[in-house]
Amino acid sequence: MKLEYFTSQKDNLDKQIKQLESATFKISMLRLLVGLSIIVLLLVSYFYKIDLLVYVCFLLLVIFMGLVYYYNKLNQKLSYLKAKAQVVLRYLQRFNHDWKEFEETGSEFFSEMSGPVKDLDLAGQNSLYQFLNTATSSLGKKRLIDKLTRKSFDYKAIIQEQQAVEELGEKLDFVLETETYGKMTKEYYLGERAVNDFLKLIKDHNSSNKLTFLNYLIPVITIVAILLFCFKIGFQYMIILVPLLIMGQLFFAALMLLKNRELFDCSAKLSSSLEYYLNVCNLVSENDFNTNHLQIIKTDLQAALLHLKQLKKISDMIKQRNNLLAFLLLNGLLLWDRNCYSRLNQWIDDHGNQLEHWLKQIGELESLISLQVLIQTKTGVSMPSIVDEHKPVLEFQDAYHPLLASNEAVANSFKMERQVAIITGSNMSGKTTFLRTVGINLVLAYAGGPVMAKSFTCSLMQLFTSMRIEDDIEGISTFYGELLRIKEIVEENRTGKVMIALIDEIFKGTNSADRIIGARETVKQLSSSNIFTLITTHDFELCELENEVSCTNYHFEEYYQDDKIKFDYRIKDGRSKTTNAQYLLKMVGIIE
Repeated sequence: MKLEYFTSQKDNLDKQIKQLESATFKISMLRLLVGLSIIVLLLVSYFYKIDLLVYVCFLLLVIFMGLVYYYNKLNQKLSYLKAKAQVVLRYLQRFNHDWKEFEETGSEFFSEMSGPVKDLDLAGQNSLYQFLNTATSSLGKKRLIDKLTRKSFDYKAIIQEQQAVEELGEKLDFVLETETYGKMTKEYYLGERAVNDFLKLIKDHNSSNKLTFLNYLIPVITIVAILLFCFKIGFQYMIILVPLLIMGQLFFAALMLLKNRELFDCSAKLSSSLEYYLNVCNLVSENDFNTNHLQIIKTDLQAALLHLKQLKKISDMIKQRNNLLAFLLLNGLLLWDRNCYSRLNQWIDDHGNQLEHWLKQIGELESLISLQVLIQTKTGVSMPSIVDEHKPVLEFQDAYHPLLASNEAVANSFKMERQVAIITGSNMSGKTTFLRTVGINLVLAYAGGPVMAKSFTCSLMQLFTSMRIEDDIEGISTFYGELLRIKEIVEENRTGKVMIALIDEIFKGTNSADRIIGARETVKQLSSSNIFTLITTHDFELCELENEVSCTNYHFEEYYQDDKIKFDYRIKDGRSKTTNAQYLLKMVGIIE
């Protein structure tokens, strides 16, 4: 955990920002003073006929231009430092509960949040995604969501991702700089939409780069004709030819605009996103990586760098003719739209089919950087050991929930030795948090990220949950909703796939007699060798199942101190022997 490091960085950045703001203000005032001096001296020179002042003004003009250049450089550095300060501040906010104010929650990727996404707070307000996400691009954000909600596994790919995340966790300067470039990007969301639109357009785009030599020949003829007209050479012909050439080019530009307006508008808006992508490609190219996954990303982005620069240049060219006067001048003299279209066509022909892959690689890098956030902000973090076995395996030491502050969380050690774990215990003793701790750390492990544990060993298991079940306006009751969820788990289990199911307060929506009968039958069906099932319950009758199926009892308990209820939140072997419902009823004044 690097709280002191980030605090020091923030203080240092604030100091640098304050110094640069002071320097830019002084340069701005000096620039204004020099500009006013030029005007005054020119007026004095004109009215008093002092020719020497003209040369002084020329010198001052050079100084003025130097000050403008220097101001722009300082302002650019100031923008970088401010963006980096924002990045560092967000890391600091992750050390307490301020991260819950982060705007992006990942809920936009789901029409309805259910299953593990809802039960384990993978997305939405106060979620794992909200805590982790540092991605700028929509592809990076989507890639992070995909990792956190994986339903199919590639063992080798996950191991490579783990290695990449671990390496990025040691390259904090690289990570911060990458995130800083994202924060610096202005109007990024407009450019991001343009990128997505551009990807759609180029898939259906048909090239028509015919007679490209005319793109250069006609502007040359036009410029030559204008020069001949100015020097009155062949004046009687030029006075007709020049307007024809200019009007002809403008007419052709109008036809081009009608035909390709969508492509031109989309391409002109690419600039802000491409600036970010280029910065990331440059940064990746300048760094060395040891892990195979990051080396592949580097190779791809090095190849992309030159071609994205070309696309950025074309985008800037198209952007220049957005002003009406610029449109008329550029298209009337230089056949600008036709030249832009030809260059864009050529770029699409040569590299259009590679663009999406390059952007996905940047998105992959962003998702890996998001996962390494835990390495920087949590204690007791380790990379999980994923065993490549076709059977359920789960064992960990000192594991805790990543969304709890490290100094508040209570860590637990646990090994799943039989197929079912029945967990009993008093209200508020930690049963549900324990299930979520298991689930969310499995999610992180399968995402290729670190886990909150001293050690964590698991196999690749499909994760199912039944925890936050709610009724809805369509008439589905809480109990029926839970039935549907558990039915899904039972049916998936019958397929023989390797699974783990986390069930909180099983069948809590019905009476105790029916609940016990239903729970017993469910446990029996979920005690097969291909599945681990962790169930919390208040029904001690279920504890008797350890004598019938592959089942082990565990419990959480409370204790009393100074007539107050206390919890240690530690899982223990065996069934619970205490309850606290009556105490809680007395505490809130329902019973005396």
